[in-house]
Amino acid sequence: AEYDAVFIGRFHAQKGAVELIDIWKKVCARKNGSRLAMIGAGPLETVIRKKIGEYNLEKNISFFGFLDGIPKLEVFKKSRMVLHPAIYDSGGMAACEAMACGLPGVSFDLPALKTYYPQGMLKTACFDFEAFAANILRLLYDETLYQKLSCEALALVRENWDWNKRAEDIWNEVFKIKSPE
Repeated sequence: AEYDAVFIGRFHAQKGAVELIDIWKKVCARKNGSRLAMIGAGPLETVIRKKIGEYNLEKNISFFGFLDGIPKLEVFKKSRMVLHPAIYDSGGMAACEAMACGLPGVSFDLPALKTYYPQGMLKTACFDFEAFAANILRLLYDETLYQKLSCEALALVRENWDWNKRAEDIWNEVFKIKSPE
C-alpha cells in the first residue's frame, strides 16, 4: 500500500486530527518512512500543518482536502488501515466508509464506538498516544491480526450498515403485525 494509514474527517477538535500528528510522530520513530493520507478540511488545518512542519513530517503525511466518491475510494484502496482518533464521538460514519473497503481501524475506546464499531477496529485506552501508535504498528506487522480485523470490518458494514438491510429492518419494525395473545 502507498499509505500505511488514512484519516478521514473534519479537522476539528472533536476528531482528534491534531492529536493524530503526535501519534504519527511516534509511528514514524518506530517505522521510518511511514505514510499517512489525510482526507478532509476544517478549522484546525493550519495548526495541523504547523505541527507537521515542527516535527519534520512533511514527507510522511499527504493532504487530499475534501474528497468524495471515486477519488476518496482511490485513496482508501492505497491505504492499509483507517485511523479514527476521535476525542469524543457521536457515532460518525467516516471510519465506516473505509471499513466498507476492507480497511481495519484503530480508535480510542470511546463509549459511543463500542456500539458503532464493536468489531474490525483495535480500541486503544483513551488518549494514550503511545498505545495508539503501538496499535497502528501491530496492524502493520501482524498479518494474521490484520486479516482478521479486515474481515470483521467488512462483516460489520454488511451486517449493521448496509442500506438495504437497514431499510428492511425499519420497514419490518414499522409494519410489524402483533399476533393476538
